Amino acid sequence: MGQINFKPAVLRPPIRVGILGAGGISTAHAQTLKGLADVELVAVADADPLKARRLAERFAIKEVYSSLAEMLGQSLPDVVHILLPPEMHARFAIECMVGGAHVLVEKPLCVSLAECRELESTSAQFHRTVGVNHNVTFDPAFLSVVDAIRDRRLGAIQHVSVGWNIPFGGNTFTAPLHRLKGPGAVVLETGVHPLSMIVRLLGEVKSASVLTSSTGDAHRGNRNANQDTWQMSLVCERGTAQCFIGLDRGFTDTRISVIGEDGSALADLRLGCGAVVENTRRSALFFKFGDAMEMAWSFANSASRGFLDRLRRIPAGCATDDNAPLMRASIGNFYQALLTGTEPTASMAEGLAVVRSCLRVIEAAETAEIATAKSGTKTFEPLEVESWQTPATASS
Repeated sequence: MGQINFKPAVLRPPIRVGILGAGGISTAHAQTLKGLADVELVAVADADPLKARRLAERFAIKEVYSSLAEMLGQSLPDVVHILLPPEMHARFAIECMVGGAHVLVEKPLCVSLAECRELESTSAQFHRTVGVNHNVTFDPAFLSVVDAIRDRRLGAIQHVSVGWNIPFGGNTFTAPLHRLKGPGAVVLETGVHPLSMIVRLLGEVKSASVLTSSTGDAHRGNRNANQDTWQMSLVCERGTAQCFIGLDRGFTDTRISVIGEDGSALADLRLGCGAVVENTRRSALFFKFGDAMEMAWSFANSASRGFLDRLRRIPAGCATDDNAPLMRASIGNFYQALLTGTEPTASMAEGLAVVRSCLRVIEAAETAEIATAKSGTKTFEPLEVESWQTPATASS
């Protein structure tokens, strides 16, 4: 991932902030901003005045506007949070930079290669800092894996595997982005989360092999069904990776596994737990017991820290909101970068690398679909045959 080619600005507190877009995610942003020192949330703009006023009333935001141009011209914010649908991110981020503001953009940073190039050139031309809210990369369980890698406990990283099985995401298929990008909207909307972790660990995706299917209609051979299941094999700058995405599932399972030359690490993001197993020197008799106990201790230790953190959040009324700490860490990191004149961790360079990785995955899926269509591969109704498994053996 490239670096910005200018010295980042140092902003003096209080940093004046405006929010563009008063939809669902704006509540989390406003709540986080209100809790940050050296930051003042001064304005909100939305094409729907009612939504803007509701957000302003809830968080005591003094200025309300119906357009970005009005907010930039009258409120003069130092920073604008771009909280619009993905296909609008680049256009309004560029308008903000030209209008004098740094920007923090909700994921994904943009949705096309042309937008990537335009964002990069505008940031360089006007010397604006751009951050992207890759909040999952601030998850403590994921960061425990990052720490293990930095401490060289795993050796050189060889492979990363991420599973992203979630009970939501079906609204992607009715969103404007789906009309623009087709099934690839799944990758740009949801795939950004697991791919941002992969890019952080292994660098940008350089090539991909992708299989997509539908849980509801795949067994009937319906190619027009919503592709809610994505299986990816990836070659990245510094290793290989696998990624599974499943939408609208009955159970949340979000975890990442890392294999290195000298050990492996596992992080369960749903449970907030992580464990590292290093290349053991224990005897053949005891290594299984020793490694298992080491993993159990790691999980128990991280689970205890997570529970204590929840207890500490009770007075703020967000004890069970596990997304709140991630938002605070991600957004807080961006403002710390602005105050110190450094590049944010989830920088524009990373955001662009993640978008390019998403687009390579989408291109691979489209190529596979075209190849299948050209080959004339037939799909068949399932044969009515009795399973070789009895109920007892299937569950044993």
